[in-house]
Amino acid sequence: MKKIILVLCAGFILSGCSIFNPYKSEFQCPDTYKGKCTSTTKAYTESVESSDNSLENLSQKLSGDLEYNYRTSLYNKLASLINKPATPIVLPPKVMRTLILSYTGSANELYSYRYVYFFATEPKWIISTIKEIE
Repeated sequence: MKKIILVLCAGFILSGCSIFNPYKSEFQCPDTYKGKCTSTTKAYTESVESSDNSLENLSQKLSGDLEYNYRTSLYNKLASLINKPATPIVLPPKVMRTLILSYTGSANELYSYRYVYFFATEPKWIISTIKEIE
């Protein structure tokens, strides 16, 4: 009886996770809804080739189309705005610090010295390099 239990325990230990593994142990590509099973380099090569061909076909198809020309010019205008934006600059406000010295109050309280910070000017937006005359 001890030998049977020992053999069962040894078989259980040596089987590893195969008994409790809820997943299939297939190392091939599973069935997919769309797509195919291929290597990474082959998939990359196919995607580059297909995108080049589709862009060429699209440009040939729409080259005489007015809507295509309008969209192309609009895209180029937006691209130029994105690439070289006129970035506004904020002129920071002037901050001042005032020291208030120690003093005693009317009921003989001691107020210690302290600093008070405040904005002396407001921040300003600078959009162009041309200085406006005030």
